[in-house]
Amino acid sequence: MLLLAYTGLRWGEAIGLRVHDLDLLRKRASISQNAVQAGRHIHVGTPKAHKQRTVPLPEFLVPYLAVRGQGPRWLAVAGRRRRPFTPPAPDFGVVR
Repeated sequence: MLLLAYTGLRWGEAIGLRVHDLDLLRKRASISQNAVQAGRHIHVGTPKAHKQRTVPLPEFLVPYLAVRGQGPRWLAVAGRRRRPFTPPAPDFGVVR
């Protein structure tokens, strides 16, 4: 969530980040793909308007994004078992 809040990335851009997209020395992330969930499948494509861009990474986020021992094609932001995060379901204030 901090990554989204402090960089302005969209959800799909954040979960589409790969290790090779991160330049932690220069504190930059290259946004070149977007991940979209359709049903149970995740489709990876180009970002909105098909434009690649780079965004600055705040220094305090760098330790959270430091990925050691992972290949360049691995997801940089992932959940358990290196699978992409899925967005939380909307609650709409339903009492359970």
